[in-house]
Amino acid sequence: MTGAPVPQGADTVVPFEVTRTSDSAGAPATSLTQLPPAWIEVAEPVAPGRHVRRVGEDVPAGSVLATAGSAVGPGRSRCSVPSDSRACGSPGHRSSRCSRPATS
Repeated sequence: MTGAPVPQGADTVVPFEVTRTSDSAGAPATSLTQLPPAWIEVAEPVAPGRHVRRVGEDVPAGSVLATAGSAVGPGRSRCSVPSDSRACGSPGHRSSRCSRPATS
């Protein structure tokens, strides 16, 4: 799933588009899904680290993501008001501190 966390210890994501299900003969049974056992074949090589983004890799250390008073939302994808723990995922933040502007 695009944007999903990578399991601990994993270093690569294999896109669904380069996989295929093959004969189920000898495939190990699993209780993780309701699907029958099957082998998954990876049709082309996928280099380690491919399709994985590490926390903060697209933002240089010390970068200002938003200045005080900036409006944040979906258009500012690197720093949006969090509705869940993924909202500020790129820089590694699980939450953002927000305050209401003073009104008279």
